[in-house]
Amino acid sequence: KSAEQARLIASAAPSVGGGARGKGILFDNTIFVPEEADTDRVADLYCTSAKLNLRDSVFLNAMSRHIGRHAESLSVSRIGPLAQVLGTGSGSGRNMPALDFILLHALGRLASSHSDEIDGPTAVAILQAIGRAELFDEECLATISKALEKDAMSLNPGQLSEAMYGFGNLQVRELGCLDAL
Repeated sequence: KSAEQARLIASAAPSVGGGARGKGILFDNTIFVPEEADTDRVADLYCTSAKLNLRDSVFLNAMSRHIGRHAESLSVSRIGPLAQVLGTGSGSGRNMPALDFILLHALGRLASSHSDEIDGPTAVAILQAIGRAELFDEECLATISKALEKDAMSLNPGQLSEAMYGFGNLQVRELGCLDAL
């Protein structure tokens, strides 16, 4: 796996924004993402790494830290894929890695600030992730409910059941949140 990671990092370093290969990316076996790196591209690399099952904590932590710090510059279209990765990662609740929890909170805040742009599938992905992490945020839940209400008819049965499961994990009892389903 480390050979795969090295190839992935080396090929992505210039496109992520690291400039010369290795500059600011890998130093003394610690991975750094340059501050000027494009957050959307780092998010894409993070999601791709997770899909390739490259679960090296140092590698993912560096990207998670960068995305969390620069979440306000993240495109809304990246929220769903990132939430899917966080919803299927290692650990849940108190066992979720701290940087993943921080990133998830940043995604929830970003979704809340762009509530009109969040669609049903993205809302389900966020709900799954925050339910798994036991992250209760009323504003984020209101955004999710609004998106689910708007797009409920376009969701497939699997997405509807995932939404119910997410609400169940959070032990949501407010009928306003559940009305959409």
